[in-house]
Amino acid sequence: MTGWDVRRREAATVLAESDGEVVGFSDLRHDGLVDMLFVHPRAGGRGVARMLVEAVQADARSRGLTMLRTFASRSAKPAFERLGFSVVEYRPDNTARNGVVVPNYEMRCVLSPE
Repeated sequence: MTGWDVRRREAATVLAESDGEVVGFSDLRHDGLVDMLFVHPRAGGRGVARMLVEAVQADARSRGLTMLRTFASRSAKPAFERLGFSVVEYRPDNTARNGVVVPNYEMRCVLSPE
């Protein structure tokens, strides 16, 4: 099993559908890491990311978590900020696969009780 397989199995995945097609997904790991947030470009601007993050936040609260964190790309950072996440650290030297440097932002969101 690859590292990717292990990460996928360890996370709870929330899907967004429109007209029977998956248009987005997000993962929540047991430690409060929002590991992935993806919205298909055709579904952009329709609140899909908001719905996914709100579902992840509700799931986290039901698990007793009080904070979420993520590592957001430059393009995802504004969306996470609109959804209550704050930048903890800019990571300009974040190294992704095959030695490619992909800067990102460590972000956190304190969950208020509902």
